[in-house]
Amino acid sequence: MWIDVVHPPPTAAQLAQYGDTVEQWEKNHEEQLLKNEKELAELQGASYHLTVTLPGIEHFSFTDQPLITAKTTQESDQATNVLNVLSEYIRGFFDKYLSNR
Repeated sequence: MWIDVVHPPPTAAQLAQYGDTVEQWEKNHEEQLLKNEKELAELQGASYHLTVTLPGIEHFSFTDQPLITAKTTQESDQATNVLNVLSEYIRGFFDKYLSNR
């Protein structure tokens, strides 16, 4: 199971710091997406690609860090919600593909 999140593309100014252009980044990004999908398609057995789009979700949302570092009830509730959603998807994947349920 491959789980990812949607990140906004970098701005031209951000890319310029690395000597890259928006066009180059878009080309490289598209190539990487195609490579990822090809790798999943070539796996023996089952594979599943899930893109999660929830308010506030980011790379570290897949850990308990946002919950541990939450400073407000709203931040804590948001982190808990994201972890619960991710857990349901992961549990569902394991149930279906590993436990045949």
